[in-house]
Amino acid sequence: PRSMEDIFQHVAHCHDPRRRFVVRASYLQIYNEVISDLLKPDRTNLMIREDRQRGIFVDGLSEWLCRSPAEVQTLMEHGSAARATAQTGANDASS
Repeated sequence: PRSMEDIFQHVAHCHDPRRRFVVRASYLQIYNEVISDLLKPDRTNLMIREDRQRGIFVDGLSEWLCRSPAEVQTLMEHGSAARATAQTGANDASS
């Protein structure tokens, strides 16, 4: 997606030696009220947590270091293949 191109272009054009960028990606699914890690499918029933330092986060959700938009795209494709889907009444009327 274009947003990933924009993020990595911003990082590449920042020449401030006091700044350091780390881009990480995660991919989760909430399906039937169960949170699952789509990049590590064996991790299910994850919990949303909150603490003062990290803020709100999903405990146990994998984070992957990404060095390019292509790496993000690969993770998205991998995660999309692990998604659970089911037909609903809304699917019947959607295009």
